[in-house]
Amino acid sequence: MFIKLTLKLFTISILLSFTKKHTYAQSNPIELAFEIDNIDYWGGTVTTLETFDITPNLDIIAFGWKDLEIETFDNRPLGAPIWNRGRDLIVGFSSLNSWLEDITWASPFIQGGFGNFGAASVEYDLSNSGYKTPENGYIELFASSTFDDMTGFAAGKLISGTLYVITAPVPAPSGILLPIIYLIGFKVRRP
Repeated sequence: MFIKLTLKLFTISILLSFTKKHTYAQSNPIELAFEIDNIDYWGGTVTTLETFDITPNLDIIAFGWKDLEIETFDNRPLGAPIWNRGRDLIVGFSSLNSWLEDITWASPFIQGGFGNFGAASVEYDLSNSGYKTPENGYIELFASSTFDDMTGFAAGKLISGTLYVITAPVPAPSGILLPIIYLIGFKVRRP
């Protein structure tokens, strides 16, 4: 009896040592990308660019944009105190995080003038930063302007480019199941 139990425990420990800590049902990260095509954005108002269905609580490992081109507008003739600047544009994504922010924002441009800007490409590495896909199963991409010129007119236009979020692969069922199934097999008495 003792030998059978020792053999069983030894076999289980070997099976566990070959089991990876994280196994994935899908081996590649998931990129949720939105192709921009002439979309206006406003100051003081959040514009939802896209909503994606996604598995809740996945690690968000990157956020960025590729070849982003914008135009900011000079609304001074419409009553704005100053023009809308390139650095006023912010883009973001919804997430779960320990800071309790609904939206995480980034600014693609640092220029203070108005007119056309880009093409800009940036990717932020968010690995091990605590960002997760929302529990509601949707991740959204947003644009806005930090400056509200109070005219009611658009601050600018997202002309072209790609805005994206990358998540870790979808986890597969735990590798611990194999040893449990193995143990169940030992419960069946053999003649």
